[in-house]
Amino acid sequence: TKHLVVTFLEVPGSATIKLGITISKKISKLANKRNYFKRSVREAFRKVRLSLSKVGELTVNARQGSAELSSLEVEIELLKCLKRLSL
Repeated sequence: TKHLVVTFLEVPGSATIKLGITISKKISKLANKRNYFKRSVREAFRKVRLSLSKVGELTVNARQGSAELSSLEVEIELLKCLKRLSL
């Protein structure tokens, strides 16, 4: 989407789905905004984790403007990405 790049790697033999989040200083120089973004992504992922059909590694990379999103907007963006990936 405009604010998130989500990639998924299916890992054979894995029991769960792992989450990785990256947001650089280029996106936001303020640590509290970067941490808020990461907390928002983790919370959104926690809500949908059990409904995901595949197991493996999910990586969420922040794009420009993502540090300004609210928790609800982050959750909506993540759901769009997961739907696009057919998870």
